[in-house]
Amino acid sequence: MKSLYFFLFLLLYSQHLIAQNKGMIPTGATERRLALVIGNKDYQYIGPLRNTLNDAVDMKTALQNLGFEVTMVQNTDYRSLASTINRFVAKLQSGDVALVYYSGHGLSYNGKNYLLPIDAQLTCLEQLDEHGYSLNKIVGDISVHGVKNSFYLLDACRSVPNLKLCTTSSKDATVPSGLVKPSNNPRGSMIVYATEEGSTADDNVKERNGLFTGALLKFLTKPNLGIRGILDLTTSEVLHKTSDRQSPARYDKLLGDFVFIKSQTPTPQPEVVTPTPSPVKKADLLPYEPEMVFVRGGTFNMGSNDGHSNEKPVHSVTLSDFYMGKTEVTQAQWEAVMGDNPSYFKNCPSCPVEQVSWNDIQIYLEKLNKLTGKSYRLPTEAEWEYAAHGGVSSVGTLYAGANDANTVAWNNSNSSSRVHEVATKKANELGIYDMSGNVWEWCSDWFGSYTASNQTNPTGVSSGTNRVLRGGSRVNDPQYSRVAFRNSDTPDYRREDFGFRVVFPSESK
Repeated sequence: MKSLYFFLFLLLYSQHLIAQNKGMIPTGATERRLALVIGNKDYQYIGPLRNTLNDAVDMKTALQNLGFEVTMVQNTDYRSLASTINRFVAKLQSGDVALVYYSGHGLSYNGKNYLLPIDAQLTCLEQLDEHGYSLNKIVGDISVHGVKNSFYLLDACRSVPNLKLCTTSSKDATVPSGLVKPSNNPRGSMIVYATEEGSTADDNVKERNGLFTGALLKFLTKPNLGIRGILDLTTSEVLHKTSDRQSPARYDKLLGDFVFIKSQTPTPQPEVVTPTPSPVKKADLLPYEPEMVFVRGGTFNMGSNDGHSNEKPVHSVTLSDFYMGKTEVTQAQWEAVMGDNPSYFKNCPSCPVEQVSWNDIQIYLEKLNKLTGKSYRLPTEAEWEYAAHGGVSSVGTLYAGANDANTVAWNNSNSSSRVHEVATKKANELGIYDMSGNVWEWCSDWFGSYTASNQTNPTGVSSGTNRVLRGGSRVNDPQYSRVAFRNSDTPDYRREDFGFRVVFPSESK
């Protein structure tokens, strides 16, 4: 009888814990998640750090909320660090998800990276193999256990003493001051540095956490967001706070994306909408006319509280119906109207026309409208963001149609530094392509600050110096392809990743 009561008690208590989890559940119910969190602050022979213990404590809490069994150690000497790592690795099994987080001093030498215990006593870099713990060894030991995914998050590029090579009397200028590109990055893993290789990360001494870790913690527990989207937001925040001086680096060998937490509330399903018939059927379009997609008007929240300051404040915008170009205007469509092709990447008729200024586009639109008798124009910034979000069918993705940038956007990680044909990535909820990535897209508005007031069919500020650009491009990090990201340039400026798409007022016939 006692055993029955005990069983009922455990059952009720487990339900209580689930209820406390605020409606969030980790994804992948059958996988084990194990994390090792290390924070080293009080170095005996190297300068102490400010926030690393806070970083470790806060990361432990976040990971526990994400369903990880967490092992945490702080202020570890070499022997304790090695023992802890070995015990953690020994627990891993095939199919597990493993995560290692480290906040402390880190150095590289001879193409290898090392995490420094608090008793590391270095006079020259060749001693790293004796006094530092090899990142290569950690990654290698974990990979042989057949884990499903492994993540290594390293806030380890702090300022270190002016170490020299043992064979010289002065520091070798070619020796990087931080970490270097990992030589061991197995399939299914992702290694992330707080800053680019050879650079120093900001310890952010005036706040509780290091700059990188503080930004990562802000986004790590956002539901339904993959690790790549989390890191894009983290990178954006770090770049913004450092005026582009610090840029986190990632080395990504994941197969697919990884979502840490999923809301129990079902993802909103797109509203079933019967589109208004297109004013011109595709078969009736002239060769130089863009194919258009109907965008039913509605009200949405424009901007983002998680991005740059110019994306704030988030404000309510109501738009009327309109039609948006299914793709960016192509080189063939431009040439048919203008008689020339200004693009840097020529001989690609289905690629977006680029190297066009805002002023150039006004001439194109005037000619196109004379040829067709219609009213094509550039989208307003509000129309652009609304359509990129998916309009009334939006499910709230970070990019235009997905939370994984590579699914919908040509960017600097997948473009091979060249423009690509339109509509070769996944479309968004409205069937519109490439609103994230490939080329920046000009909008009609002057660039200006947002206001908090509700607006209907806004057209931007009345005057300015720059015109709005949206969507990011093939040469940019994925973060620039976020739907809410804003950019601008002077209306006479041309660049090989500046293009556009057109809109068509719904009342036009």
